[in-house]
Amino acid sequence: MIERAQIQSIIDRLKENSRIDGAFCNELDDSFESQTLYIGVVGKMKVGKSSLVNSVVFGDTVLSSGVAPTTVTLTEISYSEEERVIVEMMTSQDVEELKSQAAYNGDEQTLKLKAEAASSTLKSFPKEYERHLNLTEQTIKLSDLHEYIDANGKYSGLAKSVKIFINNENLKGVTIIDTPGFNDPIVSRGEATKRVLSKCHVLLFVHDKDGYDNSDVRLLTEQIEYAGISEVVDILNKVDMLSTSIDEWPDELEYFVQGRNEIDIQNSNVKSLLSKSRATYISSLMALCGLVPYDKMNDDLKEQFGNFEEYFEELCQGNTREQQQHDFVRYSNVNSVIAEINRLSKDGSVYLIEGPLNTIKGRLSSIKNTIESEIETKKASLESLQVGIEASKRSLDNFEEFMFSAMRDIKSSSLSLNLSQLVLSSIKQSRDLRASASSSEFSEERYPEPGLFTTGVSKDNVASYNTFVSGFENQLRDVLENLKDSFRNECKKEVNELITNLSSTSYIDTNHMKLLRNSLENTLIATINDTDIIVPSKRLSSVPNGTQKHWDKFRSAFLNTYDDLRLSDKAEDGIFLGMSQTAKDIDFVYNARLELDDLREIIKKSLNKSPLQKQNEKEKIESKISSLESEIKSITSDIDLIEELTKKVKEND
Repeated sequence: MIERAQIQSIIDRLKENSRIDGAFCNELDDSFESQTLYIGVVGKMKVGKSSLVNSVVFGDTVLSSGVAPTTVTLTEISYSEEERVIVEMMTSQDVEELKSQAAYNGDEQTLKLKAEAASSTLKSFPKEYERHLNLTEQTIKLSDLHEYIDANGKYSGLAKSVKIFINNENLKGVTIIDTPGFNDPIVSRGEATKRVLSKCHVLLFVHDKDGYDNSDVRLLTEQIEYAGISEVVDILNKVDMLSTSIDEWPDELEYFVQGRNEIDIQNSNVKSLLSKSRATYISSLMALCGLVPYDKMNDDLKEQFGNFEEYFEELCQGNTREQQQHDFVRYSNVNSVIAEINRLSKDGSVYLIEGPLNTIKGRLSSIKNTIESEIETKKASLESLQVGIEASKRSLDNFEEFMFSAMRDIKSSSLSLNLSQLVLSSIKQSRDLRASASSSEFSEERYPEPGLFTTGVSKDNVASYNTFVSGFENQLRDVLENLKDSFRNECKKEVNELITNLSSTSYIDTNHMKLLRNSLENTLIATINDTDIIVPSKRLSSVPNGTQKHWDKFRSAFLNTYDDLRLSDKAEDGIFLGMSQTAKDIDFVYNARLELDDLREIIKKSLNKSPLQKQNEKEKIESKISSLESEIKSITSDIDLIEELTKKVKEND
């Protein structure tokens, strides 16, 4: 049994901590009293979040999904004996922000995508939409929901959030939140999504066939770390769109997990959370084709039903429509997602405690890192005061002359040119890999021509191509990772050369030299570490068009996909663009001069101080360090207690 008093004592100490605002502590108090498990459904737009919720919660097309034209809302689904829906409409300010975003005509890719999404949202508005803005929350029937969230609904695009209450026993004690994509163009809705995420205990992280990409990584690193999330379940949706047979879908899940595990994430908390996350796959549309009675399907779903029948022979074995739809449900793997939700619900009491505990631990860990950095800075200042009285007698004029000379010498740095050369060398290496891989892979023996009634050969060829591309993409990742290592080594080499030159004088003592080296290296390498290394999957779902033989079609597709522009730093999707930009961002001359200038001021102050002044300042700094170390000790004790409490929660479960 969790000791609520121990938790409360931690929260009370947080309230006394000047580094934490009171609102955060009040939210923690409330979260420990909550009896509702919040399960967030997150992911980019168009990955099938709503169709997933339809299949696992409603078993029907209640929410707009990819089966038909859709709009986007933030949707909460909770249990209630009385079925009802509460809708919040957009405000005039929301619309003005959309118009402002849609007017963007620059070249920044993220803003361009937001502009397109904003423009699309504005176009979905009905005529005379202004009179529907700024309305208070409205209570409607579930049967009328389509008027607000379907693209052809009466209030299309104007609903900002929806709360659905349904009489479903499985939702007792659980609230499922279907979020808009985190590339949502509506600012206020995006902020609301972030607030909702902060109260979620666990996440269903939905992906499509492309797997993890930059947007997913940003969601992990920017939103999840200190949100109190106890568990993430990755869901690979839309597996029906992969160019593989149904019996190969489990293999596709393994490929997805492998790609996820290869992502370079520097944040240790997020990395740990992701390493423990479970994963499953689903075709949510296939599930809906099995769950919705055929005579009640809309035309879009019936068309999808026919497409599945045509492409997957396993779905045509049933003697009756009922048996056939049973196969749709079975092969869709929807039951695996339902099983995950049931497991999360069963463990709900754990997550209701573990989530807030993780939130506290995350915030304390962040504060601890900050304090440790402050201690390091204070100790460096303390070391600088150890400069002897003899050093104080040196000529300040000579010292100034030396420092300005050192700054002039820095201008001759060739680091930027060296880094650019490393990028060019890696680009050449990637193109050599492309040529070698293409030469050894594509032949008629590996990609035979399909004969009459041998559609399986085409599927096998597509599967072989995707396996080959997967391996090539891994090689590209290795090239980029090696390039990052080369960047780091080149920066350390440049810093070492500067330190060696400065060490030829007695004007800068050993402690200051160490401080300069660490500070400058950390500044440069931090820029490198912040560069994401992600090679998006470029797989095929069908045989490429063309009149050539299969092997030549696939070869052309490969060479077109990984052409010189893609294997360069010149195009928006060039995989070396990020590293090339990093080479430009690492301004050694600027950073070195900045660090030297700071060091000059520190030493000047040190040289000008009397022994008594130095002693007084030393005592102040030592007192501050002692205070910070006590703070660290207290925080570490609380973190240990939280880990102990979390362990008890799991053991009691």
